[in-house]
Amino acid sequence: MSNTSTQSYVRTEMLSEKAPPVSNIGIIGWMKENLFSSPLNALLSIVAIALIVILLSSTMPWILGGVWNASSLTECRLVIQETVALVDGESASRACWGVVHERFWNLIYGFYPGDLYWRPNLALVLLFASIAPILFNGLPKKMLILSGAFIFIGPWLLWGGPVWTPIVAFLGFAIGFVVNKFASKIFGSLIGIIVGVVVAFVWWLFLAGTVSQGITHSIAAMRLPTLVETLQTTIRNYESELEKLAAIRDPIAVQKKAIQAKIDAAIDANAPVEAQLAKLRKQLEALGKKTDDDVDQIVEQKKIILDSIAALMDKKEPVAALIAEKMPIHLALLDASGNYNRMDEKRRDSEKRLELVLALEGNQAKVSDLAKSVSEQKAALPATVSSFGSMNEVTDEVAKTIPSEDIALLKKYLNTKDKLIREGGVIDRLYDDIGLVGLEPVQSRDFGGFMLAILLGITGIVLSFPLGIVLALGRLSDLVIIKSISVGFIEFIRGVPLITLLFVASALLNFFLPKGTEFDIMLRVMIMITIFAAAYMAEVIRGGLAALPKGQYEAADALGLDYWQAQRLIIMPQALKISIPGIVSTFIGLFKDTTLVSVIAMSDPIQWVKYIQSKSEWNGVIWELYGFVAFVFFLFCFSMSRYSMYLERKLQTGH
Repeated sequence: MSNTSTQSYVRTEMLSEKAPPVSNIGIIGWMKENLFSSPLNALLSIVAIALIVILLSSTMPWILGGVWNASSLTECRLVIQETVALVDGESASRACWGVVHERFWNLIYGFYPGDLYWRPNLALVLLFASIAPILFNGLPKKMLILSGAFIFIGPWLLWGGPVWTPIVAFLGFAIGFVVNKFASKIFGSLIGIIVGVVVAFVWWLFLAGTVSQGITHSIAAMRLPTLVETLQTTIRNYESELEKLAAIRDPIAVQKKAIQAKIDAAIDANAPVEAQLAKLRKQLEALGKKTDDDVDQIVEQKKIILDSIAALMDKKEPVAALIAEKMPIHLALLDASGNYNRMDEKRRDSEKRLELVLALEGNQAKVSDLAKSVSEQKAALPATVSSFGSMNEVTDEVAKTIPSEDIALLKKYLNTKDKLIREGGVIDRLYDDIGLVGLEPVQSRDFGGFMLAILLGITGIVLSFPLGIVLALGRLSDLVIIKSISVGFIEFIRGVPLITLLFVASALLNFFLPKGTEFDIMLRVMIMITIFAAAYMAEVIRGGLAALPKGQYEAADALGLDYWQAQRLIIMPQALKISIPGIVSTFIGLFKDTTLVSVIAMSDPIQWVKYIQSKSEWNGVIWELYGFVAFVFFLFCFSMSRYSMYLERKLQTGH
């Protein structure tokens, strides 16, 4: 039997991987796939690239070649005229970024006190740290404690006030939680939630302020005996510091005055030269329009004119160099004057406080007498006018039916009552100031710039999201009353422009509040922005709920979950994932809509642009200011858009 050799055609070893073709990877592969995948795409890509190059070639010199060191538009133009090369006989256009450089802090913080900028900066850092565990996985769960604490710490950092203010605010949640637990055992979970929320709001609206003020006044009463001596020493220290600051400021002011005199003299000396330059440039422009055959002669004439222009430019006084020399002196004077003015303001405040403290005993006695008079006058009011709380209620028709002497008694009583409120308010503010243990209070009217826009945007986003979920569930509820309320709220708010709600918040809301009620304008705007965004958010989330198949609801029922468990564990996570693009679009739109508060005189970035343009030194600057504002808004909105895309990729399940 012969040995027959057999040959195997099956490979026993794997071949090593080969690198893909160069044309399919890297920048070449990306361009081939995305820009030149077909003849039509290649043509459109070439046209688009050409348009981008043309656009950038015309805008980038204007942006990058702008002037940063200038204190007015006139100085910007002088620097540009002397430092930028001539193009066709005319000075090239350049941006005047000096307005952004000089007004940068106003555009960011508005009227917020400069020495307190660290507070909004710290609040912003804490904000990013608090939302990080909510937006990203893999971070320590203990960071959620910071997320909850920031709700109380953030507003306290921005507005300031006693250190126990966030603690008193937190007690509202604690009290509401305890009441909810007890009420849920007795009346059920829904009634328990309602009762807990009501009790928490009662605490915040009526009791929290009284408790906080009581603590402050108790501390003030303990500090009063030693306060006079402390204030007198403080005033003497301020006066000493003011003398030192004046010694720093006055020489700088003299330097600025001297350099400004040199600039003015140089400008006056350049006036004849400028006139000759303008004449030569017109001649150069006229030569450019000639169509004579003797091109050489035209070129020669142009050369003569350009040489003359160059000679005249050499004769000009160096105004740009003088302006550059003036700029650090100008900034130093602003800084020195600002330090002096702030110290002087502190001195005046201390003197005013000392005066009030010295007169406190007499003012308290005066308030006691006024309170006694109010009580006596109220008891003596005739029955015809005893029910009136203000003179506005006494119309002409009503006055005809009431004796004039009764109206006179009512006026006297109301005037005494108003005086009591004013005098008592002065003493309360003094006690609040003396007993302050915490951060210096800042009024809402001082908020402005991008800080205001970010604050309104973040507040609207954070509050409108849960409210939108509740409204969406309410609209899909089987309970007729809840469904009707939700539908009516959503349709009404979506049918009204946001600017109308802002006008209601700023002007009309006070007419529906009791007399003497102080409702902060920023809080009113926050409420209106929140409910406006919540109405749109509700419809976005309802779309996500409608996109879920019925089987998901049936699966939740099959697992024996109640309504809230099903929504929390099965329904809402899937609906929110579907709704991510719409939710983020609503957030972006809400953040951009914060610029509408400028129409009610709140100093957002747009309003600050108007403030700056109204100043004589920057009147005429348009593109630089609006371009800077647009760029900052783009950064925030683009960041939210990119996070939305990241979240969609992360939650993609492939089915």
